Amino acid sequence: MSTSRDSGALAVNAFLPSINLTSTELETLSGPLDLKYALLWWSSLLLGVAEEFAPVGKMSLLHPCLVENQLASLRLAYYGCIRCLKKAKLDANQTDQTAPGSTNTPADGSWILYLIYIAQNSTPPIETWIPITFLPNGEIDTSRTAANDLFRANIILQPLTTLIHTLVDPNFEVWRLINWIFVSFYWLILHDLGQITPTTYTYSAYRIIGDPIGVPNASLPAIYHPPSNNIFINDSLYQIFSSYMRDTLAPLGKISVPEFKSLNNMNQLEPIETRFLRSYTCLMRQWKGVLSALVSVLAADYALFFGAYSAFILIAGWFQKRKLEHCKV
Repeated sequence: MSTSRDSGALAVNAFLPSINLTSTELETLSGPLDLKYALLWWSSLLLGVAEEFAPVGKMSLLHPCLVENQLASLRLAYYGCIRCLKKAKLDANQTDQTAPGSTNTPADGSWILYLIYIAQNSTPPIETWIPITFLPNGEIDTSRTAANDLFRANIILQPLTTLIHTLVDPNFEVWRLINWIFVSFYWLILHDLGQITPTTYTYSAYRIIGDPIGVPNASLPAIYHPPSNNIFINDSLYQIFSSYMRDTLAPLGKISVPEFKSLNNMNQLEPIETRFLRSYTCLMRQWKGVLSALVSVLAADYALFFGAYSAFILIAGWFQKRKLEHCKV
């Protein structure tokens, strides 16, 4: 999620489960709902929240933070690995102790979200990265998030916090909303790819120039994470995130979300086979129109004839020149 003085818009991209029901049909479903219908509600509301952050043709909700803090750009970003070139991310006042190349995923006991900004008068433009670590239950991990980092991040997001507190609820927690968005996108994207848990790789110190992600170290084995922190498998986390969606987010849009069934062995995500569809230009032989065919033939004949004619003139001129020189001798 980002904003800048050039764009002023928030960009959100994600793969989501296909919604085969209309919004009216979805609202007529009575609870408690199985997970497959809960996912339809979940993805629908997630898109709705994302659209509130990024309304078409309007400024991002992050834009006041950009203006009041005199920033050239501002974004919230998640990366699957800790950036390999630490000095490109952290300044001297930051205390991110994670090793370069470490994996970063909500499937672990904690994960890191970065608040990244460029000061308006920075010459040359230098990004500052502030790491905020979250626990699986959506709360900030204060044992891994430096107090100074959290303070600076709160100062930057204060205009957004003030706006939401004024328009929505003075007790509304902005960081919990941000966590809900990122974690929901993470597990829904993984589900759309047929997986219930990620497979990660340790990254080497080598990094492609211009790419914030390092190159996987192929000499080390892959890391298979357990699904215990998947919010659609762990019922405790499922209740936390679904209750937040139902009791906090849905009322903002005056939407009534039905109750969801608890997760169990018969009502949870399972890995499924998925296929990638690749489109390509199809070539089909067919007769051209008369005029088009005539032009194509004449153009080809012209090129062949005058190419051969030019070669003949060149060779003939060379022989004639040799002949004249021989006669003079």
